[in-house]
Amino acid sequence: DDFAIAGAVARLKWLEAKVREQWEVKVEVLGPGSEEKAKVTILNRRVRWTRSGLEYEADPRHAEVLVRALGPEPRPLLLPGAKESGAKETRFETDGQPPLGAEQQRE
Repeated sequence: DDFAIAGAVARLKWLEAKVREQWEVKVEVLGPGSEEKAKVTILNRRVRWTRSGLEYEADPRHAEVLVRALGPEPRPLLLPGAKESGAKETRFETDGQPPLGAEQQRE
């Protein structure tokens, strides 16, 4: 399992030592320093340290899952209240269910 922690360097090193007492772990430190990495992967997402701040890139497999779910043929996208002749209207229930493709993202 992946997890990320932010904090003061001394506290992070203390936590790393405690965790290593119990488990074998891989630790990557994101930051601008010479002993730190400019980019790491957390839960299949890429996080980069840049001069302007952090950059976050979603898991590219999620886009592939959505493309497969939508199919090979492009379909018209209707805005609320807009209708295109010949287009089939689709209604979505807003009952708190996750959006299309969310169940496949957990693969």
